[in-house]
Amino acid sequence: MTHPKDRRTLAQRQAVRQRAIRERAKRIQKSSMTKAERRKKFLAQSVFVVLLIAVIAAASLYIFPKL
Repeated sequence: MTHPKDRRTLAQRQAVRQRAIRERAKRIQKSSMTKAERRKKFLAQSVFVVLLIAVIAAASLYIFPKL
């Protein structure tokens, strides 16, 4: 008796594999950002970090004027 999986034709197996590959490719494409988007995100992040550091520095100077 053959294994039930072996009853599927080679064409059917290949079709299933193709579909899986296509869906994976679509998912990867959706998740990846373009270079411009990544650069914009990086710039926004760095600006936020710089502002955060500036606020912390200003607050610490305000709290401890002359130590």
